[in-house]
Amino acid sequence: MAEFSVLSAYYKHIRALLTGNSIMKIPSSLYARIPQVWFLLGLLFIANGLYIGIDFAASIGYIGIGLVCCAYGIGVAVVRSRYRRDNAAQEQSESDDS
Repeated sequence: MAEFSVLSAYYKHIRALLTGNSIMKIPSSLYARIPQVWFLLGLLFIANGLYIGIDFAASIGYIGIGLVCCAYGIGVAVVRSRYRRDNAAQEQSESDDS
């Protein structure tokens, strides 16, 4: 009986991943810092690319990956900021209506 419940939970998890309905629960303190982590990762890639020198072909890849990571971190921060601002404005308008 225990095997059946483990397998059914596994299949539910796989189905949720394939359909896009999965909910990943992480601590809010970690979730709030994800944009900073991406930006820091990008800075580390850029620094590594500059450290090994432009003479090596891999340095261009490191710098490119670093720029993508930095842009992604900034993009996530901007999207979250807009969502929070719009959500706060909507809550303010709902409280003004009542």
